[in-house]
Amino acid sequence: MCHGPKYDGNGTVGQSFKPLPTSLTSPKVRDKSDGELFIGLTFGFERQPPLADTVSTEDRWAVIHFLRSLVQPPEG
Repeated sequence: MCHGPKYDGNGTVGQSFKPLPTSLTSPKVRDKSDGELFIGLTFGFERQPPLADTVSTEDRWAVIHFLRSLVQPPEG
């Protein structure tokens, strides 16, 4: 709803935000370590709310694995 079907920050809810939610395929997300992403999901970062009380530890790690699957590193 926030990040959109293409994970680019153009979701139906996210369009009402200024600035738009971060693209989940952007370097801003891609360049963070798994630990940084986990802490951000747990305690929140920027406009992302904390998810520790609503999303299990296991599911937060699943989100990180999903984020990693969105952008494959270039071959070569």
